Amino acid sequence: MGELRIGYVFRRPRYPLLCVVGDVLIAARTRQQLQRRLGRCVLSPNETLSVIDASGEGWALHTDCMALSPMMMMKRWTKAELIELYQQTVAGAQAETASGDDKSWLKLRVDEVVGMIVALIERVRTPNPRLQRSTAADGSALRGSTRATNRCGGR
Repeated sequence: MGELRIGYVFRRPRYPLLCVVGDVLIAARTRQQLQRRLGRCVLSPNETLSVIDASGEGWALHTDCMALSPMMMMKRWTKAELIELYQQTVAGAQAETASGDDKSWLKLRVDEVVGMIVALIERVRTPNPRLQRSTAADGSALRGSTRATNRCGGR
């Protein structure tokens, strides 16, 4: 697939963003990151993807015209919904980050919860380089989340 250009309808979202592509959760801190990461995914032409911005506002990414617009149905995401989304998509594959600390997450503001989820996804996407070097000799280097290869090609 060629270079994706994402346009905005009405106004721009507050970054960082979370984007749900099937059962994969994509995190992006900039428009360019979002374009690169969605460029690796298999997107249907007439699909509408759910996107959540830093303020917890729901957005829709229309893949036919690659336009990001404020969502009318799911206007605001709550902290509990964000935590549940993260647990369903990402934490299911990693037992280490499956949170038993839901109560500590609920003390944070919505923008802090979104930022924390973005940081956790990025940590999964970019494993510790020291571990990669030490295990590279036997060919078992870390390659990121197993769920990320479902619909989005690799990392």
